[in-house]
Amino acid sequence: MNLNDLSRRIGEAWHYQRQRDWREAARAFQDLAKEAERLERTEAALHHIVDIYYGLGLSERALGNKEAALKAFNQAAALAAESFEMVKGQGEINNLVDEEDDRFMMLGTMIKQRIAEMS
Repeated sequence: MNLNDLSRRIGEAWHYQRQRDWREAARAFQDLAKEAERLERTEAALHHIVDIYYGLGLSERALGNKEAALKAFNQAAALAAESFEMVKGQGEINNLVDEEDDRFMMLGTMIKQRIAEMS
């Protein structure tokens, strides 16, 4: 699967999420997670994979599947941290060139909040 197809399918999964169709969203994110695990861990791929696991966590939480939600959120948190390390710049706190490092810092914080809400 190429990243354009992956991006399109992630958009479809988020559409289910926005429509509050939790079962379809969870199914779509689960399918994407299986496929995404086979991708090489490039910066671009990791950006998508973080979104998949965060969406999966939200869907599973909405369905009342606490254990599955926490597993997905923890995976998303680890991937967000890995992505942050890739984009932050060599030994820097903030690379000041683009917002990607800020995105993953904020996303990591949001994911930790979701985990804390469930604990």
